[in-house]
Amino acid sequence: MGLIKSVTFWPQLLMNQPLPEPEQCQKIIDDSVGMFLNFYKTEAV
Repeated sequence: MGLIKSVTFWPQLLMNQPLPEPEQCQKIIDDSVGMFLNFYKTEAV
């Protein structure tokens, strides 16, 4: 959740930046999910 909020919530709240475009939101989500899955993946047994 922090990965997504760090680029989509806090900049708008603290610095009055515009909301990201839908394409940017999708990239942020894809990158965050990929980072999470790569960090928590397990080794094949």
